[in-house]
Amino acid sequence: MHYYAEVDYEAVKALVDAIGGIKVTIPMDMNYDDPADDLHIHFEKGQVVSKGEDIIKLLRYRKNNKGGGYKDGDLGRVKMQQEIVKLGIEKVLRGNIVTNFLKLQDPVKEYVKTNMSPKQMMYYITKAKKIKKENVSLYTIPGRADTINKLSFYVVNMEKMEELLKPIIEEN
Repeated sequence: MHYYAEVDYEAVKALVDAIGGIKVTIPMDMNYDDPADDLHIHFEKGQVVSKGEDIIKLLRYRKNNKGGGYKDGDLGRVKMQQEIVKLGIEKVLRGNIVTNFLKLQDPVKEYVKTNMSPKQMMYYITKAKKIKKENVSLYTIPGRADTINKLSFYVVNMEKMEELLKPIIEEN
């Protein structure tokens, strides 16, 4: 791997706000409180959120206070996270690439750890603009949710993962 970017929730919040938000429609009522982490998520189904702080809450949401949540559990959460990433990329690439790049420079400098120079980032963003969204695929590594010692884990199905990756690796 030649380049990397380390992004945490603060980075995502700053990046989302820098591009003027990402409009996401809430798929279900979400009510979750974790006073220990000062996390309070309260959205109504159909509500549209766009600010970085709300996007972070949506990325973190797993279940309601009284149980329930995404129909397919953590995989539903992963799908929501993938949708948010897709919407963010589309928004950056949809507008004026130079203007959007300039908007992102300060948050990237402050919150993102990377070994890429601004020139390299601009090069790849310019290349990304030429990619058609129907040619972009997001995958979830095959596996199953499991509880081990009262902790939630996602256990990867190595055989199915190899099947998933084989055409991608062979293509390149």
